Amino acid sequence: MHLRKLGRSPLAIITGSCGLDMLSCGWQDGACRLVIALGPVMAKRSSWPSVRLVTVIGQRDILSRALHRSAPDIRVPCRHMGYWTCLETRAAVASVLKDWTP
Repeated sequence: MHLRKLGRSPLAIITGSCGLDMLSCGWQDGACRLVIALGPVMAKRSSWPSVRLVTVIGQRDILSRALHRSAPDIRVPCRHMGYWTCLETRAAVASVLKDWTP
């Protein structure tokens, strides 16, 4: 319910690791319009109507590459727990948010 209330305004959610899987378990239609998943470990890519899903996977992220079978939208040079310390990740997220039209 909290996500649905927030979703009335343009809302982007950024998840890490198993966060995409957790988000999909409690997903409510209309919760948000953009999800950026950093190093997702979910086997099947989520599909939500009217939501843009952007996956970011590190070239040295063995866990995400093994467990997330879909091709990533963006590749960055980092390990599984190093996404936010990687300048390329932050630049990619900033670029997606800048180009996003809610």
